[in-house]
Amino acid sequence: MTTLVQFCHWPFAPRPDVGRSSYTQVFERGTVVKKLALSIRSKPWLFVGAVFFGLFLLAGGYAAGQAAAAAATATQSPPEPGSHLDPLITKSYFDQWVTLQVVTVPAGKTIIGQGGAEFILRGGRATAIASASGGLADVTDARDIKQDENVTANHLLIIPRTDGRGFKAVTDLFVMVRGAYEIK
Repeated sequence: MTTLVQFCHWPFAPRPDVGRSSYTQVFERGTVVKKLALSIRSKPWLFVGAVFFGLFLLAGGYAAGQAAAAAATATQSPPEPGSHLDPLITKSYFDQWVTLQVVTVPAGKTIIGQGGAEFILRGGRATAIASASGGLADVTDARDIKQDENVTANHLLIIPRTDGRGFKAVTDLFVMVRGAYEIK
């Protein structure tokens, strides 16, 4: 009779005709162990295949876990802009200096910009309000608009300093504004 000890330690395990070790006697007591030892001895390729299949499942599980972890890390959304996780600028700063706001200016009123403000006249007629330092910078035409000169619609105007520059509404105006301004 072949035992598990003889199979595992073959050809170094004791042979039945030479003598029995205490390990052989322990394994021979249980019938399940005996059947396992006999099936392994008679079909060693099945045992080796089962071991390799188990290792394959372990490696596949590990690889799937690593791929899932990488996918979870890659799909995380960036922090909300302006939140405590992304505090580069505040919402009020963004609203004031980055986004364009559409402003209505009634006829007869003026819109005065602070330094760095940008205006685009979208509708209506207006005249420029300049200062002693100069007029409005019309970057579309690359020129300076002087005092009481008509403001051209759809041109980007930049207020270079906070010194009272802007324009006066001849008719009701629609102005796109970026930056700080005041309607008087």
